[in-house]
Amino acid sequence: MRILLTNHFAEPHLESSTAQNTRYLASVLCEAGHEVRVVCASAEGGELDGGNYCITRLPIRSSAWPKEWLGQWRPHAKCREYAVQIIER
Repeated sequence: MRILLTNHFAEPHLESSTAQNTRYLASVLCEAGHEVRVVCASAEGGELDGGNYCITRLPIRSSAWPKEWLGQWRPHAKCREYAVQIIER
């Protein structure tokens, strides 16, 4: 099965529980034989190797994110648009 995980925080350098849980879930799903992609917000765009899954970073979060993260709990429209594009493919 192909699984798309979207989470505002998931980059490997982030130590928050949200980021760690997203990465852990992706790893467990891959170990179970699923194809997984993680889409997350970032100050930079591009893809990262998450080991057995791909992390796609969308450049929608400023480098000063600790000052603005409280307002980011709602789903971000760009993440949602990108997820729909991947699912349609």
